[in-house]
Amino acid sequence: PRKPRRPQRPLRRLRPRPVHLAAGVTTLVISLLYLTAQLVGVGALAAPVLGFDTAIAQRTIVACLGLLMILFVVLGGMRATTLLQVVKAVLFLSTGVLLSVGVLWRFGWTPAEVVRSAVGHSGLGEAFLRPGVKYGDATSKVDLLSLQLAFVLGAAGLPHVLMRIATVSSGRRARRSVQWTGLL
Repeated sequence: PRKPRRPQRPLRRLRPRPVHLAAGVTTLVISLLYLTAQLVGVGALAAPVLGFDTAIAQRTIVACLGLLMILFVVLGGMRATTLLQVVKAVLFLSTGVLLSVGVLWRFGWTPAEVVRSAVGHSGLGEAFLRPGVKYGDATSKVDLLSLQLAFVLGAAGLPHVLMRIATVSSGRRARRSVQWTGLL
């Protein structure tokens, strides 16, 4: 007797051209929104540091920094972008640790004293410790949940994470690259 044939599972691969087009468009849209927010923030911080206080000077700084960043990525490629991310991560982490140590040293190595001082200088009193106080009373719990989800899940849509998938030769290396990027 013949063995019954197992039914073949349908192939679940999508056609590559529409998938690549969707990934490219999505990456460009996210990059544009992400880059715009970052550049506006950098312009708002850099203009006063450089001694400029007009809106035109701030826009000029934003445009120059944007062009410089695009030039850096075009000339340096993915390797230079990755190296820059590593340097930024090391600087941010070391600065955060130094600031934390400095603040704790200032308050006698007691975290409770840091919190007490923050409450006392906030102008809000004990309300300072209430969740969502930064956003005022107008925000609902749904708004705060949405904000928290954006912080947690939004990192997965960042361009420097998405672009890692297309820069490696295999699925295993793509997963490893994304894991390393998530750590940084």
